[in-house]
Amino acid sequence: MKTKIQTLVNLLLKLHKALLDLERARYEEKNGPILDNNAYFNLVLGHEDFKWLRALLEVIALLDEESEAENISTEKINALTTKLQNLLSSNDNREFSQPYQEAISSNLEINSLDKQVKDIIKTLS
Repeated sequence: MKTKIQTLVNLLLKLHKALLDLERARYEEKNGPILDNNAYFNLVLGHEDFKWLRALLEVIALLDEESEAENISTEKINALTTKLQNLLSSNDNREFSQPYQEAISSNLEINSLDKQVKDIIKTLS
């Protein structure tokens, strides 16, 4: 189980990075180039355009933390994967759902990562 959770976390990190890259491109299209990594970091943490990605990052952090535990709690993993499924698949969190669905439709890499994440979630259930 530990290996599957770590694989899931790694896929989620790739997905999150792809979503960040997409959001950065959108931001720069509207506002001009981001001048340096510090400015980008501050935007990711505080700007409204990046806010929707924080829900995903929270789940990633919790899954990663649980994967490092000596005794992995199946109940926690089930709760977190359910939360993740709801986040990625439904309108439970409209703030996340709408831009995420747009990203899946417009970006093949994100679409592929979404499918891989959902496939591995099924193996953990």
